[in-house]
Amino acid sequence: MAEDSTSVSGGKVSPLYRPGEVIIFKYEGNVRAEITGHQVLDGKLWLEARAADLTFLVPAHAVVGTEPKEVL
Repeated sequence: MAEDSTSVSGGKVSPLYRPGEVIIFKYEGNVRAEITGHQVLDGKLWLEARAADLTFLVPAHAVVGTEPKEVL
């Protein structure tokens, strides 16, 4: 069984990726988006993300990395 980036048990979700983080995911190349939340659909975690003016769902398994937080 492949390692998952989540823990889904009893309706509780403990995602590895938190709101406000920037992820990089596979979609016709690599796309960067900010996490705004998450949803569990059919027992699988989907990340709610935003890039520019678009909001969409990304399957957690499509994430290939995260952007480091910038230090001011």
